[in-house]
Amino acid sequence: MKPFTTLTSDGKVRRLRRLLFRALEEYDITPKRVRLLNNETNAVFRVDTTDGSSYNARVLLPGGRQSIRTVQVETAWLRSLASLEGIRVPTPKANRAEEYITTASVEGVPEARSCVLFEWVPGDTLAMHQTPRSFELTGTLMARLHKHAESFCESAPAGIPVANNVFYLNDPDFLSQADTAINTDLRAVIHSAIEATNSWLRDLWSAARPHLLHGDLHRWNVSVSKDQVCAFDFAEVMWGFPIQDIGITLRRPLTSSRGKPELADAFRCGYETVQPWPARSLTDLEGAVAMRNLLIINGEIGDGAAVRRPFTSIGNQLRRFLSLVEA
Repeated sequence: MKPFTTLTSDGKVRRLRRLLFRALEEYDITPKRVRLLNNETNAVFRVDTTDGSSYNARVLLPGGRQSIRTVQVETAWLRSLASLEGIRVPTPKANRAEEYITTASVEGVPEARSCVLFEWVPGDTLAMHQTPRSFELTGTLMARLHKHAESFCESAPAGIPVANNVFYLNDPDFLSQADTAINTDLRAVIHSAIEATNSWLRDLWSAARPHLLHGDLHRWNVSVSKDQVCAFDFAEVMWGFPIQDIGITLRRPLTSSRGKPELADAFRCGYETVQPWPARSLTDLEGAVAMRNLLIINGEIGDGAAVRRPFTSIGNQLRRFLSLVEA
């Protein structure tokens, strides 16, 4: 049998699929069809069962960004949220031992893998429904998540990323080494934006009490169905402030040359039906968007994709943020 590390992407997925079948033996379900959704970090599969139910199954990458502790916090928060009216999230499914994390191993995969199962979320993603109404509903949903999170836990759970600096995910800082990946002018803008964003974060963190956040509620992690929205994929839960969560959701409408600022306005209207808008000024919103944009550039440089992109729209947003800071 070939070593796992020498396999093609498809070969690795086939073995992880066998491992998932082993994990599914611990649940009161009978899988009929299991198909890959993505394998960028964790391997994510859709599981259809003989009784007509469907699930989202996640096979964790050992040593990856999402730790066992993160999954424990994620599943505990989702179980608490699922009992509330007005909040639609996927419910984690327990195995026969009433545990939400199942460890499985098979020959050909060198490490045991932790697996977690969630109810399937129907509908299309927000990316396919970029309308003011969908963003208004998303704003309302996020405000409800934030309101619940205020009292869900008093301090940052161990192992959860604390978003108090640009590189809070502990990824390598590729931006400081980007001399050949981006042009000189943009490089200067990025370095200034990193300094300004970290300064803004220091001020933000001195002003109020942080709480748990979704951490990745972008347009691909919101499902839209029949005038309802559902937040899913809480794998990037983090400790921070509501405006940081908002910056992630509104990054594209406020950055892309094809973005629609009216979507941000609709989102705010929805948010304010539940609680006050958390931005103290426009600088807060642009700072949160800049923080996300810097993470995206850093990731693309690390992946080798930056040489194929001019980052024009992101550069314009970073300049806009810097002009607000300097005003």
